[in-house]
Amino acid sequence: DNATEVPLVLVVMPPLREHMIERCVRSLLNKVCPDNFETIVSQLMHVELHSADELEIVTRMIFGKASAEPDYCNIYTDVVYALRTRYPEFPPKSEGERAQTFTRMLLNTCQNEFE
Repeated sequence: DNATEVPLVLVVMPPLREHMIERCVRSLLNKVCPDNFETIVSQLMHVELHSADELEIVTRMIFGKASAEPDYCNIYTDVVYALRTRYPEFPPKSEGERAQTFTRMLLNTCQNEFE
């Protein structure tokens, strides 16, 4: 049953790990549609992120897909809503900055894209 499959959790060096996360997330986002939404979101929720850089990869990919595929924008909006509290919060890079969350990174991605 595909609903219970969980993507492989990798223990590798960061550059390779980031590449594997990107590959896994891209593959899942390429498959998402109304018929398999719950399954894909469940699999995205199980992608383990160990750093703010990995979280940024995921947020940039979701934003990129939503921007490139306006016909599926509603689905990507639902993906964002489902994932908004799922991924871990990472400490700020500098003192005085906010913690790095999925929502904050997505907002930053949007701001950077439209500035």
